[in-house]
This record gives sequence, C-alpha cells and structure tokens, in this order.
Amino acid sequence: MLDILEVGLDAVVIALSIGLALYSYRLYERVFKGGLFARIFKIIAIGALVFASAEALDIAGELLSFRYLSDIHIALEAIFVVSLFISVYLFFNSWVKMSGKGTPS
Repeated sequence: MLDILEVGLDAVVIALSIGLALYSYRLYERVFKGGLFARIFKIIAIGALVFASAEALDIAGELLSFRYLSDIHIALEAIFVVSLFISVYLFFNSWVKMSGKGTPS
C-alpha cells in the first residue's frame, strides 16, 4: 500500500539533499577551490546527491513495489554515511594541518 506521508517526506528530503549538494558545490567553486578544504566540499556535494538518489529509489520502490530497490536504497545510504565520515576525517586533518599543531587535546 502506498504511504503518502512517506513519499511526501522522501520528496522533501530529496529537495533538501539537492540543495545541500548545490550549496556545497557553490562554496567549493567560490571559496575553497584549490584550497585546503576543496576536496571536502566536493565529497559532501557528491554524498548529498547519492543520498538524494537513494531517496528517489525509495519513492520508486514504494510506487512500483519492487523489493530489490530497497536493497539498493540501503546500499546508497551506507555510501552516503561513509562519505560523511570521510568528509569529517578530511576536515579534521586539514584543520590540524592549518593550525600547525598536533592532535588537539
């Protein structure tokens, strides 16, 4: 059975994810391109697009009742979480490198 609330919330999440991807790419292009944090914002933008596509697959799975789309949806969300971990790790390393100090205590 089609759950209208879930589909509606997934649509909102897709819009927000695309907005995050566009804003991250805009920050990369205008502020950080060629800098220390450039790679981080590119990874965040790509991760947000992966998450948006995962939510789109969730909507498609809900509409088509195709059970394998759920597995792909979960795999894409896992890729998104890994991209967030990588972004935070790179941000931390860049911040430490920028400050000139070792690991903060």
